[in-house]
Amino acid sequence: ITRIKDRESKKRYIFLEIWTSFPVFMGIHIIFFLVFVINDRNRCLDMPFNYVIILVLPWLFLMIFHIIYSSVIGLMK
Repeated sequence: ITRIKDRESKKRYIFLEIWTSFPVFMGIHIIFFLVFVINDRNRCLDMPFNYVIILVLPWLFLMIFHIIYSSVIGLMK
């Protein structure tokens, strides 16, 4: 019985580890994106603003969803 429980908790621990590393990955991605935008500012000025929104919004939604989901899990525990 304890072995099965250990296996379950190990799976959950791995999942939580991935889940907690997710925002860090997102932050790094956003930093890279900002650097890219700053470097190609002249090209970005020609680029339509909608394109930037399309690129950034999914990441923001993911971040918000992640924060809400992790806080809900934290409250459930």
